[in-house]
Parts: sequence; structure tokens; C-alpha cells
Amino acid sequence: MRDPTERRRLYCWGDNGDGQLGNGVTNTSSPPVAVQGLGGAVVGVSAGLDQTCAVLADGHIQCWGYNAWGALGNGTLVSSSVPVTVSDVSDAVAVSAGYTHTCAVTSTGRVLCWGQGLDYAMVSKPVEVPGF
Repeated sequence: MRDPTERRRLYCWGDNGDGQLGNGVTNTSSPPVAVQGLGGAVVGVSAGLDQTCAVLADGHIQCWGYNAWGALGNGTLVSSSVPVTVSDVSDAVAVSAGYTHTCAVTSTGRVLCWGQGLDYAMVSKPVEVPGF
């Protein structure tokens, strides 16, 4: 039987020009490669255009890849080929990476988004979406 405390590994493959595979390089890969430096067990994952994000078992979110629009949510516009922790989120239950933005749902039902929106406004840290 598998040890329940063992970290689950996450593997990605495909285009990697912006580091969206999370393995520390930007080489495209047909075979799956392990994401490097995840902060815990992965319970959810979503891949967007140029970024990938994972929900961890402790409720944090980590993202990696292209970040010119703030889609990694760590308060910077610096891209990363390894996971970085999304700012101010510790109770996520789901994440969805989009074209130039990312959104998450928390355990209390809040919806948070970051990156570039339809009105071309850009935020590099999560903000609550009103009305949910």
C-alpha cells in the first residue's frame, strides 16, 4: 500500500517555450517531465496558454510559465520555469488557468482571479471577483 504522506508527483509534457512544463528549462518535451519544486501534494491542476497551476493539498496554489500579464499571481511580472506560490491564497479548492489570466475557487466559495482581464486591466496578485 502506498504511504499516504508520500508526495504525489506531477508530470507535464508538450510546448515549453515559456517554462510552462515546470522542470526548470524551456525545452519542449514529448515524454512527460516531472515538475520541479512543488511545495506539497497536488490535488488539482490546470494548464493555460503559457502557464500551468496546481492546487496543493494545503490549499496553496503554485504556478509556473509566462508571467508578462501577471498570470502566475505572485505579485511580479517575472516568468518562472519552476513553481512559484500565488500570493495571499491558502484555502483554494480549484484553479483554472486561462489565456492570460488564472482564477481559483476557495473553500469558502470566494472566486479570485489574477492576470489580464477582458478590459485589458492587469493584476499580478489575486483579487476577489464580486457577485459570487
